[in-house]
Amino acid sequence: MEFFEKEKSHKENTDPPPELISTDFDCINCGRLLLKTLRAKVIDHTTKVRAYCSECKEFSFAKEVSGAFYVAPAEGIKIINAETSKDNTMHTIYTEAFDVQT
Repeated sequence: MEFFEKEKSHKENTDPPPELISTDFDCINCGRLLLKTLRAKVIDHTTKVRAYCSECKEFSFAKEVSGAFYVAPAEGIKIINAETSKDNTMHTIYTEAFDVQT
């Protein structure tokens, strides 16, 4: 019985993992999914992100992403470049489609 009480008290002292929030970025013209972000850590920082579709020469809508996050290309897409605005409030991710080999 004592073992279970110690185990329970140990679990109460651990912090819960952050809420993972995923955001999709689709081309405003063709609707193709270009990339996703996944928030990995809650920090007091918000930035705008948008993706560029090399096929349509258009951007996705700019979306606010909060916290520390990862960026991943969608299937059949690769990231070819990224730019940050001078005031560090907008990240533009440039993408390019490629043929997926099966």
